[in-house]
Amino acid sequence: YGYGSRVVHLLVDGADGMLRVEGLWSLGTNASDVIVSNGTLFITNTTAYVFAGTNGGMRMGLVTGGGAWWTNGVGGLTIGSNAQVMVTATGKLAYAGTLMVSSVTASAYGLVVTNGGQVLGAASAYVGYGISHNAALVTGPGSAWNGGGQSLYIGSGLATNNVLRIENGGMVTNAALVIGNSVNATGNRLIVTNGGVLAGNTSVTLGNSSAGNSVLVVGGAGVTSLWNNAGNALTMGGT
Repeated sequence: YGYGSRVVHLLVDGADGMLRVEGLWSLGTNASDVIVSNGTLFITNTTAYVFAGTNGGMRMGLVTGGGAWWTNGVGGLTIGSNAQVMVTATGKLAYAGTLMVSSVTASAYGLVVTNGGQVLGAASAYVGYGISHNAALVTGPGSAWNGGGQSLYIGSGLATNNVLRIENGGMVTNAALVIGNSVNATGNRLIVTNGGVLAGNTSVTLGNSSAGNSVLVVGGAGVTSLWNNAGNALTMGGT
């Protein structure tokens, strides 16, 4: 899908609709989109890739509207260079294999969860694995990333300067968070701001054998940002 192409669009839409494919490759020379909307179930059984092309065309995966689901199988989902997946308007994205937010341009968020969107994990997730300057955003009331009790890494391997930002009522929960996962993973940040919530996570590790990583929790005008570790482990500079 979209390989070597110019502008390609895949729209999966409508109440009670369903499309099941073995895998998905969204890449090429220019822009292409995958849109799952309005009560439709889209299932990728193996691996899904959303990558940019040689001409820098934006790759967009959009899950939007009540009842819209994009479910990824054991092969997981990779969001690559100059690409973005947005989960919005109570749409849901689920992954049973590894989720990779990788090689995104420094000025954009590779994964955006907004306006009540939900991301549901059943495997490890990485915001930056071996590649730097990747970012994910969870924003707006009802928007949530539930890690399913699995590991969520912000910067792993040689990845530096990666960011997970939680704001405006967005929530990240039920994950084993690691900010900076190796000696070379430095400058990675977790930001909770303007009413964002980080709560109910199984553990938080700030710097697994690495230095220069940070967590910032800051309020906003008339709102309180929250980091509630619920009595679970907080490790700083773990080995």
